[in-house]
Amino acid sequence: MRHSIKLKRITDFDEEGGMLIYADCRINNKKSSLLIDTGASRTCFDTKSYEKLCGGSKHKCLHDKVETMGLGTTAMFSKIVSVDSIKFNRLHIPNTEIVLTEMSHIFDAIKEKTGINISGILGNDFFDAYSVVIDYGKNVMKATSSREV
Repeated sequence: MRHSIKLKRITDFDEEGGMLIYADCRINNKKSSLLIDTGASRTCFDTKSYEKLCGGSKHKCLHDKVETMGLGTTAMFSKIVSVDSIKFNRLHIPNTEIVLTEMSHIFDAIKEKTGINISGILGNDFFDAYSVVIDYGKNVMKATSSREV
């Protein structure tokens, strides 16, 4: 089954006219939004957001002190944790592994500028697993599970 997920844009995000794209979702049945980042290898959440949406990082920690790279060149240590449920409309993704890392400075800046609460970044692990096609003209992301094809 193919799922259409509406995308939203934050235009003129910076002085150079940069744009961010995000999708609304429900994480553990709580409203949230995730940035769409085709350059991110994994889906990742901010530590504070995960605590609020999932009740803390200790009880769902799968791997501790995993070395990850961000936009900069310095390696940092993150955790791999589990999220019980991520939903985009009727697309339900249970028991999802995500990278948990400190990104509050980024998401706080987005909220300050736009008023939008971003909890994390949807990365290539999702795009690959669900054969995602992004239609920028229609502001929609179409996802099909490889198990459903």
